[in-house]
Amino acid sequence: RNKADPCVYFCWTDKGLNLWASWVDDLLSCGNEKDVKDGRQAIKQYFDLDEIGELKEYVGCKIEFN
Repeated sequence: RNKADPCVYFCWTDKGLNLWASWVDDLLSCGNEKDVKDGRQAIKQYFDLDEIGELKEYVGCKIEFN
């Protein structure tokens, strides 16, 4: 858990940094593709997830990347 923001979680793996941001019932994950998929599978053991695909907006903020 990030000390500066209690809604941001992070984990270092051998593939790099993995970030998770939560907001009410939304969860955003960023990092190495395999780490993100593994984390998502772990969370599915405890919660029902709606996977919406490519990120275009998060908590009212438009997202653009290349």
